[in-house]
Amino acid sequence: MDTPFNERGVTLSRAGLSASGQMISMRELRSARVIRIPRQKPLPIVVALIGLVVLGAGIATGAGAALVLGAMIIVVGYLSWITQDVIFH
Repeated sequence: MDTPFNERGVTLSRAGLSASGQMISMRELRSARVIRIPRQKPLPIVVALIGLVVLGAGIATGAGAALVLGAMIIVVGYLSWITQDVIFH
């Protein structure tokens, strides 16, 4: 017996398709379409740019707290970018 597809609550087996708790038999399926939603860019870019501005202000004023805060905000922007998943519907 082959292993069914099971990802994010959608299961596909020989018996049919199960999604959101509903079972649809294979003979009732006519077609399927996969939609890919890419990563969202604006929020991580804006957060990283804010971090760069704070980091620049920290360099210009010599404030250590602004340097640390700017670096931390840049890291948060980077992490929010790499942890986003590509979503398939």
